[in-house]
Amino acid sequence: MKQLLKILRILLFWATIPAMVSTLVWANTLSKTYKVQSRQYQSLNPGLRFVEDTDLDTFLTHYQLNDNQTQIRRFPWQELEDGINTQEWIDSANVYVDANNELHIVYRQRQPHVRIVEA
Repeated sequence: MKQLLKILRILLFWATIPAMVSTLVWANTLSKTYKVQSRQYQSLNPGLRFVEDTDLDTFLTHYQLNDNQTQIRRFPWQELEDGINTQEWIDSANVYVDANNELHIVYRQRQPHVRIVEA
């Protein structure tokens, strides 16, 4: 009886392998078609207004990132993040896509050392 249970467990184990592999292949195929749905920008120091959302939109247009057209899997995300970090008023930025295929850019603006105000 113990041997029969052991044989059944082994057969069950080997029967589940194709199901797991096919699930992974299906998920991989599905993820190739995911596209950016929308964008969200978040400034970690919103009191400074040197960088506006329109500035980031213009920068993303340079990279040809369009909502509902840009495939998530094929886009050079690290290159985009590095490019944003080279902007003169950006201190640091993180770029990521969440589970809802929404692009998030979280950035910190540089602090000016001197502010000149004309009266």
